[in-house]
Amino acid sequence: MMSAPQDGSPGKSDFAKELWRGLTPFLGLAQTVLSLAYLLAGGGGRYWPFILALFGLQVAVNILISLRSMAVRDITLLMYVFAVFNWVVSSLTVGLAGGYPTLFWLMFVLGAIHAGLFIGRPGILMNGFVASAALSIPLLYFDAMDFPAAVGIGVEMLFLLVIGFITERITTTLLAEREKIKRAEVELRESRDELAAALEKQRQQTRDMTLLSEMGDFLQACQVLEDSYAIIGYYTPRLLPFPHGALYLSGESRDTLDAVSAWGGIEAGRNSPHCSRAHCWALRREQVLWMDESSTGMRCHHLDHSEVAQYMCIPLFAQREVIGILHLQSRIAESPAPIPDGEARTRVLSLAKTVGERITLAVANLRLRENLRNQSIRDSLTGLFNRRYLEETLEREIHRAAREKAPLSIIFIDIDHFKSFNDQYGHEAGDAVLRQIGTFLASQVRYEDIACRYGGEEFVIVLPDAAIGIAAARAEGIRSGVKGMNVQVGGKMLPGITLSLGVSAIPEFEAAGEILLRAADNALYQAKAEGRDRVAVAKAGK
Repeated sequence: MMSAPQDGSPGKSDFAKELWRGLTPFLGLAQTVLSLAYLLAGGGGRYWPFILALFGLQVAVNILISLRSMAVRDITLLMYVFAVFNWVVSSLTVGLAGGYPTLFWLMFVLGAIHAGLFIGRPGILMNGFVASAALSIPLLYFDAMDFPAAVGIGVEMLFLLVIGFITERITTTLLAEREKIKRAEVELRESRDELAAALEKQRQQTRDMTLLSEMGDFLQACQVLEDSYAIIGYYTPRLLPFPHGALYLSGESRDTLDAVSAWGGIEAGRNSPHCSRAHCWALRREQVLWMDESSTGMRCHHLDHSEVAQYMCIPLFAQREVIGILHLQSRIAESPAPIPDGEARTRVLSLAKTVGERITLAVANLRLRENLRNQSIRDSLTGLFNRRYLEETLEREIHRAAREKAPLSIIFIDIDHFKSFNDQYGHEAGDAVLRQIGTFLASQVRYEDIACRYGGEEFVIVLPDAAIGIAAARAEGIRSGVKGMNVQVGGKMLPGITLSLGVSAIPEFEAAGEILLRAADNALYQAKAEGRDRVAVAKAGK
C-alpha cells in the first residue's frame, strides 16, 4: 500500500526530504487532532480508553519523530516509519469508532495519499480521492459508517490533499530552480577548471621561458666550450622530465660524436663513449626521438639498454651539419611517469626542440669563437701559438715570476739548414717538417708551458717556474728527440732533421721579454757557430 520513492523524484531529492522534514510536525498534528476529535465527539463507546491510549502514543511518537527528523541526516527510513505509524494508529482509532469497514477504507485512502506525498504526484492523490469517495457512498448508505466519521475522514483527506498539492508544486518549482543553479554551478566549475588549467599552462610556459632565457644568458657568457657543459647539465633536467643526460659533440672527423659531458649520476660515455650518425635514430630521422621501455627493438645503439626506462635524443644540427646529440634518460628503478599524450606530449616535444636549438646555437657560436681566437693566436700550419700570442703572454709571465720570485726560462729553437732543405725538396716537404716538429713540441711541453712558432723555421718555448739548468736539460731532450724523427713526403723518406737551441732565463737576466729573447737568440747563434745540432746556454754579461 505504501509506494517507495522513485529515482529522480522529489521524494528522493534532498530538497523534498528537507521539505518533508519541515512538514512532519503538521502531518502528525493533523492525524492526532483527528483522533482527538473522534474521542471528544464521544465516539468509540466502550473503546474510549484504548482510543485515549492510542492518542497519547500517537502524540508521543510524532513528537519524537519530529525531533529526530531535525538531527538525522538520511531521513528516508524515518519518513516510512512516520507514515506507517500514523496509518496504523489513525486506522485503529477510526476503526474502533466506526467499525471494521471504516478501517479498511481508511487504510486504502491514507495509503494512496501518503504515497502521493512521497513521490509528489498529484494524480495519485486524485485517484485516492476518487476511490475514497466511491467507497464512502455505499458505506454511508448501509450505515457502516456514521456521518461524523465520514466528515472527519474527508477533512483529513482534504487537508492532506492540499498539503500534497502544495508540496508537489513547490517541490517542482524549487527543484527546477535548483537544477538551474546546479547547472550554473557545474558550468562555473568547468569554467573555473578551464581557467585554472589555462593559468597553470601559462605559468608552466612562463617558467619554461624563464629557464630558457636564463640558460641562454649563461651560455652566451661562456668563454670556452667546456664552460657550457655544466650549464646544459643544470638546466636540461629542470626543463625536460628526465633526470639523467649526456651530451655528444662531433669531433674533428665530423663522422664520430664523442660523449663530452654527463649529469644526473651517470658518467660521460656510460652508454657509449662514441657514436656515429647511423647509431642514433634521432640523427637519422633528423627530429626529436622519445622512446619508452616497450620499444626495446628500436632503441639507439649508443644506449645502455639494461637500466633505461624512457629516453629522449635531441639532434643538434647547424646549417645541415651535425653538431651533436643531447641524450636524456630516466631509469627503470625510478618508476618514470608514462609518456604523455595529446597536448602535453606536444608541449614537451616542442620544448625539447627549443632546448636543442638553444644548445646548438650556443655550441656553434662557442666553436666559431674558439676557431676565430685560435686563428688569431695560433699558427695555422703547426698548431702552436703564434708570435702575437707570445708577445702578449711573455710579459705577463715575466711579471708573475718577478712577483713570486720564481724562475722562468726561454728556449729559442731553429731548424738547421732549413732553407737549403726547403729549396732541395720543395715547399711541401718543408711544410711537412714544420708540422711534424710542431706536433712534437706540443707533446713535449707541460700545460703551463707556452710553445710558439716565432716565424719561418724558428720556435720559442716559455717555461714558467723552470730554472736555467732544467731548461737546458729540456732543450737537450727536444734536440735528441727531433734528431731521431723520420719524415715522409709522397712516400719518400726525407733526410734527418737537426735543431740548434739557445736557452736564457731569469734571474740570470733582467726580467724583460725583449732582453730574454735576445739572450736566447744570441745563444742560438752561438750553437750554430759551434757546428749546429746542439744546445747553448746564454751567459749574463755577454
